[in-house]
Amino acid sequence: MSDFWAYFIFPDKAPLLIVPKMEVEDAKHSGYCDEILGYTDIENPWELIQRITGPLDRVAIEKTHLNVERLEALHHYLDVKETSNVEEKLQVLRMIKDQKELHILKEAADLADFAIEVGVSEISEGKTELDIIAAIEYELKEKRNT
Repeated sequence: MSDFWAYFIFPDKAPLLIVPKMEVEDAKHSGYCDEILGYTDIENPWELIQRITGPLDRVAIEKTHLNVERLEALHHYLDVKETSNVEEKLQVLRMIKDQKELHILKEAADLADFAIEVGVSEISEGKTELDIIAAIEYELKEKRNT
């Protein structure tokens, strides 16, 4: 199974994020504050979820992000009887930004502009794409550390 990430929101308890164990620290550093369950390569994440949630009669899913294999696992391990598509509601919510998100987007745009400037200035005869990418990465790291 490829890396499996899932986010469960319950009506009566805290949300749960399931990620590969090696991604737990990154998830914490991303600002996520609720429970994070990490699984190893030898564990079946669906069995872990099953132990935590038990059977779920109804779930709302993002249909464009859930492949058939995982939909079948959802039904098998969690005994789901009914699914509904929550895509449109989530798209509306994702469009709403608070000041923190606006700040992050502005910072990302500024860094992207800076990366393009560095890349353009590095273009010269004899340089490979990897040379230019390395220069961009170096300059971005230097900028972030100042």
